[in-house]
Formats: sequence, structure tokens, C-alpha cells
Amino acid sequence: MGMTFDLSFFFPEPWPANNGREDARRCRATRKDGSPCRTWAVWNASEQLCAVHLHPTRRKRREMTPAIRKEQARRHSPVCRCDAYDWPHRE
Repeated sequence: MGMTFDLSFFFPEPWPANNGREDARRCRATRKDGSPCRTWAVWNASEQLCAVHLHPTRRKRREMTPAIRKEQARRHSPVCRCDAYDWPHRE
């Protein structure tokens, strides 16, 4: 007579990603047609908005002046060449 084991406790049913928190994660902005935005809000943002509504304007490449490019380059983290990796990487 063989013995059988119930190993289902090793593989629990996955929980839904939002688990009843859908309203807390939805974007609170309205779209141009007046309907509510249905996308997910950005994590750890100051306001509960999606990426599109949180950063509504983006510069076109032709609008980038040399001063803006220089400031953006300064804000990026420097390239790290430590021994942790065999290639240059960002800190």
C-alpha cells in the first residue's frame, strides 16, 4: 500500500495583485473626453496619478537647448567602473 502526501501547502493559491485595493491604485485624473482615467497610479508618487498625468509635458528633441541638455546630463548618475562588474555601469 503506497502512501500519498498532500503537498499543496507548498504551493498556495496566488493572491490577486491588488487584493481589493483597486480604487487606491487607480489614477484620479480625468481624460480629455471627461471620462475617468483607467490606468494604474505611479508607485510612491506625491499624487495618485498615472505616469501620463503625473508628467503631462515632455520636451521634443528640437526644443532641447544646450543648457537643458547640460543640466540633464549633470542630473544623471555618473558611470561607475568598480570591480563589481566587468563593464561600466551606473551607481
